[in-house]
Amino acid sequence: RAFRQRAAPQQNTANHITVTIFLISLLYLVSVFIYSVSQIMDFWESLNGTFLFNEKAEMVAKFTLPLVNAALFPTILILRKQELRERYRGYISAVLHSPVTLFYRISH
Repeated sequence: RAFRQRAAPQQNTANHITVTIFLISLLYLVSVFIYSVSQIMDFWESLNGTFLFNEKAEMVAKFTLPLVNAALFPTILILRKQELRERYRGYISAVLHSPVTLFYRISH
């Protein structure tokens, strides 16, 4: 395995950071790639007058994927860092166990 635990804590930290950067970069590249494909298809349609891309799929690529990227970026950071995970676990738990939530009503 490429990123196994090492004896040196600095190497473990470096490996953890490398994986986090890889995940964030992969998320960004997928979002930008799909958006770019939608732009190329849109340009192609304007040149030829043929419609290769469904309008709904084009709207998802243009507007929803950047929002998904923006939402998942901090999620990756929170899930990868122990202190943030513990802090937000407490926040989420407090919200879910609030009497006004559906989760509370189902569980009680």
